[in-house]
Amino acid sequence: MLSRVASLTDPDVTPLVMVKMLKSSQDRALDPPGFGVDTVAIAVAAGIHHIAIEAGGVMLIDKDATLAKAKALGVTIFGLERS
Repeated sequence: MLSRVASLTDPDVTPLVMVKMLKSSQDRALDPPGFGVDTVAIAVAAGIHHIAIEAGGVMLIDKDATLAKAKALGVTIFGLERS
């Protein structure tokens, strides 16, 4: 899905923001959403440099490597709480 974004948007018009959250019907115990180094790289390839992930809802895979990759690629990652 992220790869498809690049062909549907114009990042020169407005910055792209990715939001990763647990789906309302998704079972966190059986199918937790994950976010890691590969996700960061694919997002950047699609023109995304701002990523919000649900605090407590998304599993951050290899936190140190993911944050290092994001920093190296100029990506801002921040947590958000579901309201």
